[in-house]
Amino acid sequence: MAISYLHDPNHLLVHIVPASLTCGDELLTYVALRAKYDMTGLDLKQAGLNLWNLNVDNSRYKLVTWLGGQDVEINEEKTLEEMGIRNGAPIQIVAV
Repeated sequence: MAISYLHDPNHLLVHIVPASLTCGDELLTYVALRAKYDMTGLDLKQAGLNLWNLNVDNSRYKLVTWLGGQDVEINEEKTLEEMGIRNGAPIQIVAV
């Protein structure tokens, strides 16, 4: 089913995990989250918090991804496409 889901050019899967769970372990398996390129960073953050049952004040968290060889904070006002988020992107939920 996920394969047919990705046939729509607006769909992607991102891999998301709270940074506190990685403990520096790059081999930790991320949870795949269905997303859309036209989602905002705020929409994705809320979906990630819901995925991990972190149902608290979402202003206490930010999303960070790996782009261009460095950690980049995901802008909550821009769309994922504007931010350059691609299918399979590793994303961490980081407490602020």
